[in-house]
Amino acid sequence: MTFEYIELGDTDAARGASATAGMENANGTVAVPLNYNKPWLRSGTAFRADVPAVLRGRVTDLDSGQPMAGITVYAEREDGPQPRTTTGSDGHYTLRLPYGSHRMVATAADYAPVTGDASLTVQQPQGTLDLVLDRNAVAGKVTDYLGRAVADAEITTNGVAERMLRTGTDGTYRIAALPPGELTVTVQADGCHETGIRTEAVECEEQLDFQLGQRKDGGGYTCTTSTGTALPVTTKLALTGDEEAAEVQLPFSFPFYGTTQNQATISTNGVLTFDYWAAGWANRPLPDKGAPDGGIYAFWDDLELDQDSSVWTGTVGEGAAQKFVVEWRNSGFFAGSERITVQAVLHKDGTIVYHYRDLEGEEDALGDYASIGIEAPDNTIGFGWSYGRPVLENNLAIIFRH
Repeated sequence: MTFEYIELGDTDAARGASATAGMENANGTVAVPLNYNKPWLRSGTAFRADVPAVLRGRVTDLDSGQPMAGITVYAEREDGPQPRTTTGSDGHYTLRLPYGSHRMVATAADYAPVTGDASLTVQQPQGTLDLVLDRNAVAGKVTDYLGRAVADAEITTNGVAERMLRTGTDGTYRIAALPPGELTVTVQADGCHETGIRTEAVECEEQLDFQLGQRKDGGGYTCTTSTGTALPVTTKLALTGDEEAAEVQLPFSFPFYGTTQNQATISTNGVLTFDYWAAGWANRPLPDKGAPDGGIYAFWDDLELDQDSSVWTGTVGEGAAQKFVVEWRNSGFFAGSERITVQAVLHKDGTIVYHYRDLEGEEDALGDYASIGIEAPDNTIGFGWSYGRPVLENNLAIIFRH
């Protein structure tokens, strides 16, 4: 709006000494004053007073239709501050904005952000934009094949959003503030469980539960995980350095993938094999057609036995309860400063147990580059528990049974 003064007299009164000039809204709450009892108006002058641009609106919940209080509403800008406000108890907001086009955004915890466009001009300085927030989320529970909660399972998503999280101690998870559309959820627990993958159309609050099956390899082996304690060992092997191995005689005939094994080769790289071939430094996913063929891969990685490291063996128990223990103690890595201690325990009935302790580090020592599992002597079948995943923890025990 323009105030133009064309012809004023020469007196103070004519120049506004006792006049009020300006504009005011209908209820008197907003005004733009130009003059109040001051003789400073002059002929041939003009004043432009822009009416304040104001955007008003209401934010509601899509599912309930109820107003939402305390919601942040702001004008999205690439540069400079973003004008913002919050909704009142009735869900309404008021925001002063410069003239022009604005992309408005409303955000709230557990809701997908919502946007809307508004244009404010001198001719239309006041606008209205209502926004509706949608509580798009996917939640559920992860259980094993017996219906028990699976804690600390890794959950990743792709599609309308890429997220990564882990289940709680009760096996539950929740992925909030999702845009609408298709979401693929992948659940990966320890290597004893099958991986779960499901795709869901996200429209509101979706329930997506997973029951992970028990893995079984082609030879009939399954596994479970638990916590455990180390078994005693009594014999220190003359095994040191890098890429070295030693032959040992087993104290009993060990059943393994339909064969019977009586001796083994122990490598510095965390592997016990039955084909007289020492496992080298270049580990691969299991099973693998390359040598060695058939083995116990407690922690196959490029390990090195320095002056602080050693390999021990021992026999525990008697009769049917007899066990043969191999321990790689305080093993280092060829590249890096981390340390591990791992035991491979062969039970007379064919059960195999790995036990991990004194894991010093956050990558190598947790299995970030290691292969862990078992492989049949014909190398065509095997149970790869993990490959290149930092999933180990102190006192973890992995039990393979046939």
